[in-house]
Amino acid sequence: MAELFDGEYFINAVEPQHAEAINSGTGCHIDQVFGQSWAFQAGLGRILPEKETVSALRSLWRYNFTPDVGPYREAYKPGRWYAMPGRAGC
Repeated sequence: MAELFDGEYFINAVEPQHAEAINSGTGCHIDQVFGQSWAFQAGLGRILPEKETVSALRSLWRYNFTPDVGPYREAYKPGRWYAMPGRAGC
């Protein structure tokens, strides 16, 4: 796990054969803590360290919230749309 936590949030390890894949690499993505959420829902308890998980959640808000996703979507066209221009998003 140490090589996947950059001190602030968890990152995706880049697979050399898919180095240009969308949402791969060091970006701060919501996927980094989905597994922990599912583990709690399934009654499995903690699988990620609490301190790093809290840091990752704070980073998600810090780096991903925007009051208007329009300018972001204009600059980064690939990917899935979760909010439309003029709407807030994280």
